Amino acid sequence: MTISDSPVSADASDFAAYRALSKSAIVSVSFAILGAGGVLAIPLMVFALCGLLFGVISLRALKRYPNELTGRRPAWVGIVLSLAMFTGAAGRHTWIYLTEVPEGYQRISFYDLRPRRRSMELVSGVAADLNGKKVFIKGYMHPGVKDQGKVQQFVLVPDMKTCCFGGQPDLFDMMEVTLTGTTKGKTNLKYSTQKLKLAGDFVINVNVLTRNQQKQVAGRLVGGLFELRVDQVR
Repeated sequence: MTISDSPVSADASDFAAYRALSKSAIVSVSFAILGAGGVLAIPLMVFALCGLLFGVISLRALKRYPNELTGRRPAWVGIVLSLAMFTGAAGRHTWIYLTEVPEGYQRISFYDLRPRRRSMELVSGVAADLNGKKVFIKGYMHPGVKDQGKVQQFVLVPDMKTCCFGGQPDLFDMMEVTLTGTTKGKTNLKYSTQKLKLAGDFVINVNVLTRNQQKQVAGRLVGGLFELRVDQVR
């Protein structure tokens, strides 16, 4: 047997199989898929942004190292899918925001009701102006009623931290909610950790301004400054 001493030529395509697949491209596609959750919750939209970022990083790496890396197609898939997930989620949440407030009601938040810092007032000027008006507000049910089955009265608080750690929230971070028989949507609710969307008549509870007239409300909490007589559960 003889071995030829002639040099063996190799085509550039022979090395294509040895190029590494860009990890950033795979990460981009993975984040894009997770970005579908942004349709349900705004914070999850960050996954789509991450997918877009890693897709761009992958394309830059592929341009810089064309002979060492491959994965242009999955990188573009990650970018396009991330953009679709982000724009779809943004459009859905924008539509909800623009249409969730019933006609004739004013959108408010607990932040609007808080008095100014270093102020001696308990009731802010905004809250005073809203007294007796129809408002729309979002919040969480305080866990003081979670063992009571279906309830018609409960305390609404602004966030899960205030809600789920229990205890007595600040007076201006509480709203006594009453669902009446004329409430549209539901006449009672079960305890839930989901954010509630409520519309109704906003009333300042003037009795709470005097300590000896404070009362206990659902969940054995001392009543807050505000009441909401609910017309609609959205």
